[in-house]
Amino acid sequence: MMLSPKLKAFQLTVESAATKAAYGPSQFGQGLLVARRLVEAGVPFIEVRQGSWDNHRKLYTALPKNAAMVDQGLAQLIADLKRRGRLDRTLIVCIGEFGRTPKLNKKGGRDHWPKNFGMLMAGAGVRGGKVIGKTADDGMEIVDRPFVVEDMFQTMCHAMKIDPETQMVTPIGRPLKIVDGGKVIRDIFA
Repeated sequence: MMLSPKLKAFQLTVESAATKAAYGPSQFGQGLLVARRLVEAGVPFIEVRQGSWDNHRKLYTALPKNAAMVDQGLAQLIADLKRRGRLDRTLIVCIGEFGRTPKLNKKGGRDHWPKNFGMLMAGAGVRGGKVIGKTADDGMEIVDRPFVVEDMFQTMCHAMKIDPETQMVTPIGRPLKIVDGGKVIRDIFA
């Protein structure tokens, strides 16, 4: 890796001040700019993480800053990849590890809620502007189009043209499918 010409993707000094500002000054925003550069260098899988979402207290203090940072950086990444002709070949997934309680707790925060959560997918044939699935008005239960995690993975494999039935073998010889179960959420491609 240290001798790879792809290492240049990490050199943001070649990007204009306007481009850097468009992604936002945060580490997350600049990480998304590096992600765009890594896509252009041919790196097949990139993860950019943004912590600080574990808001068990004072949600309204932290949420506006985090949401603005993610909105700005993701919007710019999608726009840049589209403008550069790479969005159709790049799948963007923005998701947390679980949902949050629909109601605030006594400390003004939201706790862990595994019953439902949202995610964003863009690129790789995903049609923009769609909302699939719905919770009850109070956010407590899914009332329309429930999906499971395996459905999400099947959908990601479909978008990336990966056969989810492919079996890998662990170091101890155990065969594992890339995805075990689930179905493609086809509505996001139509």
